[in-house]
Amino acid sequence: MTRMPRLHNYVRSVLIRAVLLVAIAIFAIIAVPLYAATKGDAVITLEPTVSKSPIGAPVGLVVRVKSELPLNAYRVSIIYPADALQFVRFDTKDSVIDLWYSEPNGETPGFIEIIGGSSRPFIEKEGVLGTIMFRTLKSGQVAFSLSRPEIYVADGLGSRTEVSSPPATLTITEEVLTVPSGEKTDTAPPAIMQIAITDDPFNAKQKIVGITSHDLESGVRTIFAREKSGLSWSQWFPVNRSFAIHQNAWAIAIKTIDNFGNETQRVVYDWSILFQNVFLPILLFAGVASLVLFGLRTRRRGR
Repeated sequence: MTRMPRLHNYVRSVLIRAVLLVAIAIFAIIAVPLYAATKGDAVITLEPTVSKSPIGAPVGLVVRVKSELPLNAYRVSIIYPADALQFVRFDTKDSVIDLWYSEPNGETPGFIEIIGGSSRPFIEKEGVLGTIMFRTLKSGQVAFSLSRPEIYVADGLGSRTEVSSPPATLTITEEVLTVPSGEKTDTAPPAIMQIAITDDPFNAKQKIVGITSHDLESGVRTIFAREKSGLSWSQWFPVNRSFAIHQNAWAIAIKTIDNFGNETQRVVYDWSILFQNVFLPILLFAGVASLVLFGLRTRRRGR
């Protein structure tokens, strides 16, 4: 009889440790990059899919990492002229990143930031971080640059590599595209592989939800969630790959949308909360109602 509680406590402790490790990793990337030791070299290349393009045409910029060392965390900020290029979307196809802190969304014109990690050390010599899709706006020579890129080695010590990046340019001609180009389309919805729920070790009033999702064609653009604590759903709200919900939520719905508008929805249940907040009150109400009816019938028979 004591094995199940012990097993439950063990699983819970493992999940809490995992949450703490993820939090520490994100803190290391975001907050303390200046204190990390450097180790080895890495190269970030920005590769336009074409060297010349007319005005109004779609153009891709492949962000690639090259290193002889195993890597597991990346923070790369790309600067581009917002008057010459319009951000369209960010493709995660073939990306070595499968743990995203947040996927680029182009909210800040002229600036795109890629932050994420690899769940397993990336040991190949070369890999793609992602592809940024632009639309050209005006003619001229366009230059791309990086702002203090940070690449971390999978050595368990939080070591950073020295990062270099060769110059990257694109020529936009004065020709104006009048016929729609054959840009690829994506009709397949994104996949939601896993939704994990665990208690928040720092706040007893909420739980932590983690999502593993990808889209092999165009990448996941946005993720929404809603929760059910009572009998009705909350409104949809945008979330990252990990987020907090109320401790009493017994159902969580996830909706992922890719860069072509295809979407996938999935619902998961916290059965312990569902029993405590829904089934148990119904059973108690039914039990009390049955006792009341039984008492009334007994009184009538006694008369």
